[in-house]
Amino acid sequence: MGSSIPGRRSAQGGGTGLASAAPRCRLLARVGLGGALVLLLGACGARSGFTDGGDSDGLGGDDDMREGSCAMPIELPFAPTTVRGRLVGGGSAEGWCGDDGDLDRGREDTYLLTTPYSTDVILTMRDGTDIQALLRVNPSGCDAVDERLPEICVVPDIDDPRHFWAEAGQEYYISVDSPPGSDGRYELDIAFGWPPLEACDVHPTSIAQEPGGFFLWENNLGSGQGRVDGACGGPGRENMFLLEIKEPSLMTVVVESTTIRPIISVRSNCAAASEINCVADEAGDQGGIFLEHYFEEPGNYYLAIDQADVAGGDYLLQVSFN
Repeated sequence: MGSSIPGRRSAQGGGTGLASAAPRCRLLARVGLGGALVLLLGACGARSGFTDGGDSDGLGGDDDMREGSCAMPIELPFAPTTVRGRLVGGGSAEGWCGDDGDLDRGREDTYLLTTPYSTDVILTMRDGTDIQALLRVNPSGCDAVDERLPEICVVPDIDDPRHFWAEAGQEYYISVDSPPGSDGRYELDIAFGWPPLEACDVHPTSIAQEPGGFFLWENNLGSGQGRVDGACGGPGRENMFLLEIKEPSLMTVVVESTTIRPIISVRSNCAAASEINCVADEAGDQGGIFLEHYFEEPGNYYLAIDQADVAGGDYLLQVSFN
């Protein structure tokens, strides 16, 4: 069961009971026929036009206190939800993927999500979007901070699901942003659970287990937003290989790099919830990391080589089986 929330209002439904010091705008909620969530207008009024500090050419500024701004995000229920809104005027938040403001200096709507348990969150732009909407997900706040990269920062295609791993109790600010001078609408689906395998970009090269076998691979990950997330995962681009495991075996993975902080992840599917094992370069010395994992059951698994940043760089991968 889902709910539909106009992007010009605030929402509360299926609340988690977690408190926050930030001001919030809320709607009253009741359960309608068939158990669907019906949102009723509460203390927040509908907004139109520009607010103080916002204009059609520049950023809204820190004094942007409209509902849906960074200062007053719209609370999302922990339930499948569709949000819609119109973006016109200047905004108050940016991200690394905004192409120096060309993609995100317009108005944005910001939603606040907190999950009661750790889960994959799937975000999909739908046909109701008629602008070049930029999707950004930041933990703990929606402002761009050098030491805190967004979980997602990308202009997604319509019907192309993007997902991130939400940790229980952590606040996530989900922003739909727009280029300067925009006047258009967006439609965003928020869902929970495992994304389809197609939501990850599986590399055409697979790794087949052979007793005493050895796989060597060298590549450049490139800069930009990736598609794989997990407990150790980073937002940058990655390579995800199919692992064909034929019998119980110990796999050893070594990744060397002097240009990225590498992450190794073993999983059974695209979903972060399917992650079996992972390790990251916590020291940040950009040298190398390794992971050992014993497969008790044969089958298809996936090995993702990720990065903690979005800058990209070269890496050398070695995989062996015993």
